[in-house]
Amino acid sequence: VLRLEKNLSGNTIDSYRSDIEKFLAYAKAKGLSDLNDITTSFISRFFDFLREEGAQRSTAARRMPALRGFFDYLFAQ
Repeated sequence: VLRLEKNLSGNTIDSYRSDIEKFLAYAKAKGLSDLNDITTSFISRFFDFLREEGAQRSTAARRMPALRGFFDYLFAQ
């Protein structure tokens, strides 16, 4: 769907998938099982965690649209 709707490459889609999986693993590790409980504050803490983990600024910048698209999709459903 993303490839057709947004004209994204396969590599970009794979990166987005990885970004979302990393976020969901972080949420699970923090005890969040319901996506409705995720707040902007929680997302900020996720990005803080990434920086502490040594993520490059460009990696964090790429993860932002991946998460935005993920949540836009969920809200549209």
